[in-house]
Amino acid sequence: SAIDVIVAYLPALGEERHWAPAFVGALLAVRAGASMASRIFLGGWSDRFGRRALLAGSMAMAAASMLAMPFIAWEAVMVVDMAIAGFGLGIGQPVTMSWVAALARPETRATALSVRLMGNRVGQMAVPVLAGLLAGATGAGAVLGFTGGVVAVSLALVYGRLGADGRRAVPASKAAG
Repeated sequence: SAIDVIVAYLPALGEERHWAPAFVGALLAVRAGASMASRIFLGGWSDRFGRRALLAGSMAMAAASMLAMPFIAWEAVMVVDMAIAGFGLGIGQPVTMSWVAALARPETRATALSVRLMGNRVGQMAVPVLAGLLAGATGAGAVLGFTGGVVAVSLALVYGRLGADGRRAVPASKAAG
């Protein structure tokens, strides 16, 4: 849903900052290109770093860049920031899909992927609604920052709740007993 928020609210941010429509279109193209580029080395990175570290790193990149968006006034900096956001956001979808598929038993894989997709659709519906309520009072930049905050909270949940193999982490007190 973070990508959807960028696509919807970047033109509004551009309007607020008096950016040319062609520049806003170029920013969206940079985001899309960076997302595609991030997937080129995805298999090797996943093998080298593991899904958890790869997902955490990509979410951190995306969260930091989106949290910075409301404060970026220079166009050149925004181009770089949009590339960072696109790169980070491009990794999340394929990594989580393969993670869910790998963790599910073969007979439940389709159901697990459906639940993951349903969660994505709920996010695509809920985040823009919340962002829209925020936009009316604070502007488009705050919506992008809010969405970056949602990604950061999701990162904290993913990093804190899952072990290195992607399975639910067992507290040390329970593992010893």
